[in-house]
Amino acid sequence: MLLFTTEQTESWQRAIIAGAAQRKALHELAWFIQMIVPLPKGLARTMTQQQRLDYRYRTACAPKDWIPYVPIGSDPAASRYEAEILA
Repeated sequence: MLLFTTEQTESWQRAIIAGAAQRKALHELAWFIQMIVPLPKGLARTMTQQQRLDYRYRTACAPKDWIPYVPIGSDPAASRYEAEILA
């Protein structure tokens, strides 16, 4: 499994899901939960705008290396709802 996370628009997500459905590869996709981390005040002044965004928006993890995700399976809408509840 490739682990690749990025901020995606809904239209981009629909295109990814449609492509995976055509290849019968929906089982390879998963929803990842994102968290927003507050910036430390002293560190924020020394960072560029892109560094601030990269720091703040991260894949959620707890404790340490556990990453919550929901496999898309055969029903992308139902699994997306489950991921939103988990978030």
